Amino acid sequence: MVKFLSKPEVREQVGIQREELAGMFDQVAHRSLTSITDEDIKKSSLQQKTIAAGICVDKTALLRGGTASGQQLRAPRSES
Repeated sequence: MVKFLSKPEVREQVGIQREELAGMFDQVAHRSLTSITDEDIKKSSLQQKTIAAGICVDKTALLRGGTASGQQLRAPRSES
């Protein structure tokens, strides 16, 4: 696999496909978020609201260059 990905034309094609997929997922996310109404939120359970709020906070932090709350910074292990 590494040998295959070392070819510049393959890396370029993979990059193009990643961008296309990212664009498609971005459109789905946008449509999903803009379709949520106040009524939908009112009908949601406390658990659903809490999970949605947590996901939104994490995604906002990531988009602003921070880290998600589930990501922990770890010190490198020392070799003994």
